[in-house]
Amino acid sequence: MKFYRFITILLTAATLSGCATAMFWHGNNPNESKEVQQTVAKDKIYSFAVVNKNNSQLPEGSLVMIGEKYWFVINPNDSAQLINILNIKLDKPFQITEMATPSENTHNKALPVILTSLDSPDFKSSLCLRYDSSNEEEITKLKKLEFEANDINNKNAYTRCVNASGKYYSTPQKIVSDYQFKQPIPVNIYYITTKKGLNVAKVAGNILLTPFTLAFDAAGGIFLLPIYFNMENWN
Repeated sequence: MKFYRFITILLTAATLSGCATAMFWHGNNPNESKEVQQTVAKDKIYSFAVVNKNNSQLPEGSLVMIGEKYWFVINPNDSAQLINILNIKLDKPFQITEMATPSENTHNKALPVILTSLDSPDFKSSLCLRYDSSNEEEITKLKKLEFEANDINNKNAYTRCVNASGKYYSTPQKIVSDYQFKQPIPVNIYYITTKKGLNVAKVAGNILLTPFTLAFDAAGGIFLLPIYFNMENWN
């Protein structure tokens, strides 16, 4: 009896130990897929423009964020929202922020450009704007555009984020404009993956070596916008 009782206790202990080991490995799975954010490139946007002539690559009405290395062309539907906001008549320029309810320390962030695929020029982004005001007329205009009130460090701040998607291309030409930003908007271009064993550094290098390009005449139908931003809080 003692022998069988000993075997029973031993088997029970082994079973419990096995369960504990399985639970440990489940919580610390070395093969578990995790999201990895890989910066592909950085850029600086110095002007905004709108496409006023439809062509095969740049649909009419698209907002173009013109950078040193790339053009970020936002689809017409999202562009219409942004242009409607950016054309509002206010006493001072908008600030660009990282999120919809920023603190004083979150202005110094780059505009995110997230690549949706490794083999296409598609991207998505979110442009978050902030405007501080106590003027009732300005506040009325902001609320009509769905800006939300936020008390930030005792300032009457109004913020809104607009999600946008589009396509990016290597800059086809250097445009000289009277409407260049005094301080360019920094851009962080990155790709998010959960694929195991993906060489993210190699992927980033391949994307930089094979940029998507515009046709020769595609850049001719754009109109530069007289838009400025308050970049005083950016590093």
